[in-house]
Amino acid sequence: MDQYVTIDEALIVIGEFGWGQVTQFVLVTAAWIPAAVQTLVTVFVAEDPVARRWWACVDSEDALCAAALAAPSPNVCGLPRASWQWTHRHRSVISELDLICKSGWEVQAINSSYFVGFTLGACLWGALSDRIGRRKCLLATLAASFLAGIATSISPDYWWLCMMRMLTGLANSGIGIVTFVLAMEPIGVSKRGIAGVLQGISFTFGAMLTVLLAWLVRPWRALAAVSAAPQAAFMLLWPAIHESPRWLLVAGRKGEATAALAAIAVGNKTKLPEQPLLDMGNSTAVRVSLFDVMKHPRLRTRLLIMTYAWLVASMAYYGAAFGMGSLAGNIYLNFLLTYVIELPAYALSLLLIDRIGRRPVFVWALSECAVCSLTCAFTSGWLRRGLAVTGKFGIAISFNIAYLYTGELFPTSVRNTVLGFCSQIGHLGGIIAPAVIYLGALTTTALPYIIFGTFTLLTALVAAMLPETLGAATLETLQAVPLKATPLDARLDGPRRGWQGGGFLGS
Repeated sequence: MDQYVTIDEALIVIGEFGWGQVTQFVLVTAAWIPAAVQTLVTVFVAEDPVARRWWACVDSEDALCAAALAAPSPNVCGLPRASWQWTHRHRSVISELDLICKSGWEVQAINSSYFVGFTLGACLWGALSDRIGRRKCLLATLAASFLAGIATSISPDYWWLCMMRMLTGLANSGIGIVTFVLAMEPIGVSKRGIAGVLQGISFTFGAMLTVLLAWLVRPWRALAAVSAAPQAAFMLLWPAIHESPRWLLVAGRKGEATAALAAIAVGNKTKLPEQPLLDMGNSTAVRVSLFDVMKHPRLRTRLLIMTYAWLVASMAYYGAAFGMGSLAGNIYLNFLLTYVIELPAYALSLLLIDRIGRRPVFVWALSECAVCSLTCAFTSGWLRRGLAVTGKFGIAISFNIAYLYTGELFPTSVRNTVLGFCSQIGHLGGIIAPAVIYLGALTTTALPYIIFGTFTLLTALVAAMLPETLGAATLETLQAVPLKATPLDARLDGPRRGWQGGGFLGS
């Protein structure tokens, strides 16, 4: 009998995903709901008032204005500004601030501002939670997001609005990163795939809640204020959330880590193993940085590939959301369909990732999105809408798996830091997506689909170079990762067969 046990070995004894973990998993992943609302609410805060016909001609006898108003796709940019007026000025920030025609870029800049903040905050929260703990950081991000959301609703001008959206993004970046790691680290190896996919469902529910709030609440300032309410509601649940036993152990707080595992065992109606936990070191163990990762040849390759994959997946995912206004039909229905489709996407992920692996599902999903997006460029009407929704099916799978796959590719001591960095670089895609959509408005609506599809296809090709992580033991420190790949190391913990082995780069 071994003298000590690792966290993974202890979880096999007490249960890898029993009620002790399920209750915490549900509590923690519920934080994705308010994060989703704050991320996506600008789709409706900045709803197109011209397309919704929230305007009217000043003179009912003005034939030119009347023709523009009656057109299937109304456009006021060719009309004298004095010939028409807003009828529901405060329903949208576009009409309230008159962000039309030559000012149209400012609408997309509101969305980009959010992801500028998201990019700035991702590494901050990731590194901070590796130092002071996941639980404390989660509370801080929720509080900051709530305050920024309220401040958005009282914006006196355009630049204040952009600044508050940037601060909201900075806060929400921490919610995503910390929530993922805090929910996953108490779960055993064999159940990580299921748990990783299930996390994304909370974001989907948050997107559906966003549609409901947008349908019920107007004007836009009221909608912005109400969208901050889920953060306040979740903070009431925070006292019931426990710290990650993995982080506690790596931080040198072995007694607290043992107590955290004991609490899980009580919930699972099991007992801790007799052997004590293997000591992973002290608080200096968490002070590794991205520079240490870049010095490691295998981890450096993984980091470069995954940051590019995050960049493109984010661009395509949020491009699909923010581009809803350009599709034919009702914006509420279109938006709802693009997130309802995520539910069968997650169901398919659950069936596949623990059977054929993370990498093949990741690569297939990216490829499916690429094909649908490129086909969209050459279609229109209901066919384009159907292909856009189908493409969202693929990108939802890949974007969701990205969290799980990235977390498994790197050891505990740098997991949150790496996830933060990947999210930071990846959400540059969120900054780029609105610009791509606006470029399409200036040229042709086919252009965004060509751009999204081409880059997604390239991502699928480079992602095929990564190793598989299905069934791999959770590595705790950088020292546990071999410097060079070996035939027996392709699966991180043992041999693989055929195409499921290590990637082309031996990464």
